[in-house]
Amino acid sequence: MKKKIGWIWFIFGGVAALAIGSIFLLVAVNAQAESLPIQSATHEGIKWSPDSISPLVIPAADFVNDGLENSYFYSFSAGSIGGTDCWEAPVYLPDGARILQYNASIDDTDAVGDFSVYFRRKYNGPGAGATQLLGTIDSSGSGGYVTYGDFTIDYPLVDYPGYSYMMTACGFSANTRLISLRVYYYIQYTYLPGIQKR
Repeated sequence: MKKKIGWIWFIFGGVAALAIGSIFLLVAVNAQAESLPIQSATHEGIKWSPDSISPLVIPAADFVNDGLENSYFYSFSAGSIGGTDCWEAPVYLPDGARILQYNASIDDTDAVGDFSVYFRRKYNGPGAGATQLLGTIDSSGSGGYVTYGDFTIDYPLVDYPGYSYMMTACGFSANTRLISLRVYYYIQYTYLPGIQKR
């Protein structure tokens, strides 16, 4: 009789352990599903998350002179670079990211001279030609501190190691200065369909 009762308790304990384990598994899956961003598909078949837009900030301090030193000045206190010269800075984005837009904060108080910022990429393979232009920003007028944006990006998909990415900038007046750039992009995610948030 004692042996039979022992088997009953053993079976009951096993069933209870399975039930408790199943409850914890469901709670964990539901918690993970709630934390996942909503997915949207593109024509390439890659899933992108609209909740994962990230800005890459490129300060004026990242820019170096193009080698033809004319007349320019980097202000430590203002954190800006300007003058009648040209500069370049590398752009480091995640591989496979999709670029949405880029913005430039420019201080332009010259009614004639403007400031230009070009977003470029360079093919790293053999026989590489000229850089390809992804976007262009030009200041205009003399309104002082203004944020400009380019929302029509050519070649928006970041492709490493095929390409290197950079910004080039030119000032055409002592009264035009670059403050900073922001590149906005999507991060690529791959999730199991069973735990996607609907």
